[in-house]
Amino acid sequence: MQILKKSAVAFTILLVILSLCTEEVDARRKILRGRRTVTRHYRRGMAIPAWAIVLLMGIGYLIIGAVLYLIMRKVVLQAPIENCARYKIQINFNAINCFSLLLEHNYMKS
Repeated sequence: MQILKKSAVAFTILLVILSLCTEEVDARRKILRGRRTVTRHYRRGMAIPAWAIVLLMGIGYLIIGAVLYLIMRKVVLQAPIENCARYKIQINFNAINCFSLLLEHNYMKS
């Protein structure tokens, strides 16, 4: 029952936030007054201005990015390194000398 209450509260809060971000409403209504018809326009602006929505979205993206960074840092960067192969770099100087002599020989020919 607690889960149902928590999800209902979260859903209600989500609906309130989404209703704040809905676009402006433009409505027309025809009013009959005798022989002539009067048209009235109703405009309702958003509950919060557009700059505030952009600011909240930017802050939200920064928070989500920071949380993802911390999770990835914990999982990827600070994970213990186990069973990794460590290779020794062995340089074969004879092969290097032969290669350099071959290059010099080809350079001298041309």
